Amino acid sequence: RGSFVWADTQNNDGFASTANNQFLIRTAGGMGINTNNPGATLDVNGSIRVGTGTTVFNNLQGGMAQMASGSSTVKTNFTFTFPKTFSTVPKVIVSPASGNSVPVDDTFAVSVRALTTTTCTVNIVRVDNPSGWSQQVKINWLAWE
Repeated sequence: RGSFVWADTQNNDGFASTANNQFLIRTAGGMGINTNNPGATLDVNGSIRVGTGTTVFNNLQGGMAQMASGSSTVKTNFTFTFPKTFSTVPKVIVSPASGNSVPVDDTFAVSVRALTTTTCTVNIVRVDNPSGWSQQVKINWLAWE
């Protein structure tokens, strides 16, 4: 009751609502809003608002950049490129993570050094041991305008 269900042709398994008043979509080719060529499960070409706040995201991107090598002390000027160009310089949040498949107890700090509409440049330092590191470090990032 009060539900809308749309399912693609994959796995004709009876994709169905589980409660009243649901809107469910399953689409292997992605769902595009204001785009006919979705590049993700949900691809919105335009602004979005989350919740009841007044913040509207005109361009929201996130990802992971991996440094090519370790460093003996501080790694300065590590630059990664955003997948899509921003129309204005975005706001960015960055956090470091070990690049190894086995967890490492190293502690890193990362700070944004420079931003453009296409790139973000960061500095990274190992704070638990000033001697540097040998593993590849990942930079998890979220950028928006």
